[in-house]
Amino acid sequence: MKRLIAVLLSLCLLLALAACGGNSTETSETSGKESSSSADTSSDTSGADVSAPQPDESGVEPQESEDVSQIVEDEYFTKFDQTTSYDSDDTTIVFDGSSVTVSGVGATANGSFVTITAAGTYVVSGRSTNGQIIVEVPKTDKVRLVFNGLDLICSKSAPVWVKSADKVAVTLADGTKNFLTDGKTYVYDNADNEPNACLFSKDDLTVNGGGSLEIKANNNNGIGTKNDLRIFSGNITVSASKNALKGNDSVAINSGVVINITKCKDGIKTDNTEEVLKGFVYIRGGDISITASDDGIQATRKVTVEGGNITVSARSNVINCDGEVKVAKDVITEK
Repeated sequence: MKRLIAVLLSLCLLLALAACGGNSTETSETSGKESSSSADTSSDTSGADVSAPQPDESGVEPQESEDVSQIVEDEYFTKFDQTTSYDSDDTTIVFDGSSVTVSGVGATANGSFVTITAAGTYVVSGRSTNGQIIVEVPKTDKVRLVFNGLDLICSKSAPVWVKSADKVAVTLADGTKNFLTDGKTYVYDNADNEPNACLFSKDDLTVNGGGSLEIKANNNNGIGTKNDLRIFSGNITVSASKNALKGNDSVAINSGVVINITKCKDGIKTDNTEEVLKGFVYIRGGDISITASDDGIQATRKVTVEGGNITVSARSNVINCDGEVKVAKDVITEK
């Protein structure tokens, strides 16, 4: 009898140990499932689109970098003309009434006036009723001004004045609205009576980007340059007491742009008579509307219009050119 009881006790002990072993295995499997679930959650989080532009502490939302190697240059538009990207490391210039905050290198502020003296990209935003941006860099240097929601008024001069550079591009940040306004009377400090446009450059000037720019030029020209003016992209509205778009050497406009010239003397103008390959207006396409008190398009040597949708209301000539005129069929409509 005692032997039977001992055998039964041994069997009970073995069954208990087997049950504990089973519970341990089940717990381990459950723990493994929890670990796997946690890993899946982590994977989902890391799978978010971290490549999209993110705003940094300065408030600048970087515009996604372009693969510059894929940009195709042609005789009218270089890579510099077509590039629109910028990032949070670029110098920022923020107008706020009578003051300006500059974060970064290459620019200095004096009250509400900013001078840029080094090549680079400058992201400009804010509002001032009496402010100005002056670019004065060596003739070998390029500057990009990114308008990132800028409303700038200068009552005695041009809100943007490029005194010296190799090339300057004004990039309109995607989705932003930007405004430049000048006064009726300028105060000049040079014998050339410059600047002579609300957005003025002595050297090559480009406008590009996916935003908009409205210019109210009360003194003289709207956008003007002593050299080549290139408009690669953007939505641009101009009213001017004289010429709306003036490039002394040439004016080139890419397809896809939207230009609305609401009031001016001449709409698009170039007047170089000294250089054989200059003095031309080239329009690849775009939606362009011109209301002019004199000529819609004026050039000294050549006007080429390859495409687009152009409407012109002019008191004198839709196109005024003593040289060669080539206009694609059904592109220009006279109002």
